[in-house]
Amino acid sequence: MAAVVLDLMVQEAIPGPESRIESYHVYVDQTNATAAEFTGRKIRTFPLSCGHSTALETTDCADVRALGRDIVQKIGLRGVAKLDFKREPNGELHLLEINPRFSLWHHLGAIAGVNMPA
Repeated sequence: MAAVVLDLMVQEAIPGPESRIESYHVYVDQTNATAAEFTGRKIRTFPLSCGHSTALETTDCADVRALGRDIVQKIGLRGVAKLDFKREPNGELHLLEINPRFSLWHHLGAIAGVNMPA
């Protein structure tokens, strides 16, 4: 790898199945107010490891919401975003990525009563 000239980021692998991935979904408006938010988690992926989501659920997870809010505030995010976390077996949350776009998650959120696109 040392001989290849490219930008590279290495991310620690967090132990546990994909069902330990939880997310914070938010829309922050132009006045810095949270217009909408919800939390959720993966139930199943295919393939089982590093796969695509095949079953999801909305949740009401206080620690995911609190950490998501804190990160969004610290980076000054505006607009829509999904923050993915993975929960260690001891319960600690690790940020995996931030996706600043609408996704299929927003259909699930709208069904649950949080219509972010609207």
